[in-house]
Amino acid sequence: WKHEYKGKPGFHLPTANPNLVEFYDNDFNPPKNLPILLPLCGKTVDLPWLIGAGHQCVAGVEGVPQCIDELRDELLNDLRKTKSHGVGDECIWTTAAEGQPWFHSHSSSDSTGENDACISIVCADFFDVSPSTFGAQNPCFGGVFGRGAIAAIPPRSRHQHVGAAGSLLAPGGEILMVTVDDPSRDTGPPFSITPSVVEELFSTRDYTIHILDEHDGPWGGNSKEYVFVLKKDL
Repeated sequence: WKHEYKGKPGFHLPTANPNLVEFYDNDFNPPKNLPILLPLCGKTVDLPWLIGAGHQCVAGVEGVPQCIDELRDELLNDLRKTKSHGVGDECIWTTAAEGQPWFHSHSSSDSTGENDACISIVCADFFDVSPSTFGAQNPCFGGVFGRGAIAAIPPRSRHQHVGAAGSLLAPGGEILMVTVDDPSRDTGPPFSITPSVVEELFSTRDYTIHILDEHDGPWGGNSKEYVFVLKKDL
């Protein structure tokens, strides 16, 4: 984040991800009364966009502290450190007011007020995160939006990433996942992920897989971007 991109990563978008905007409340329907998760969230604008869409609790996991500092400085001025059970005291950042919980595992209805909503970021290795990180005993997220997260990690770690996300996603929950494939790139990140790789990663884990879109990738040439929705079986 700091060295390769010099603080201005090329994958960061100044507006909400167009795939999220297009497919949210269409083919991707995470319940608004359950929290939604963004793995390897960086400083994405998608976090407040999901609050605006009606979610009371939006949570990100990010391993690079600088990303969270930039998120606070550039977008969420009310983001503050707070204490937590399950991870280090200095590893949680939240927009929740003092004295208010930084994580809501469930709200009373699908219609929640934006004033009661909060964004929280767990600064940790995604592989170390579990329901207990969020004060829960069981999978507690109704949805996951993964824009390039799985493409950012080495191929040898993909099954571990999928397992970590699955440990947090409640039965019936959905994942909206965006991957890239560029045959001209031999190294990553991002690492190319084709539909066949997605099938291999998820088909044995009780997910229903649908490919929603395929379009030209961000680098031109023969690069492709794929959008999937994966529903975890009940």
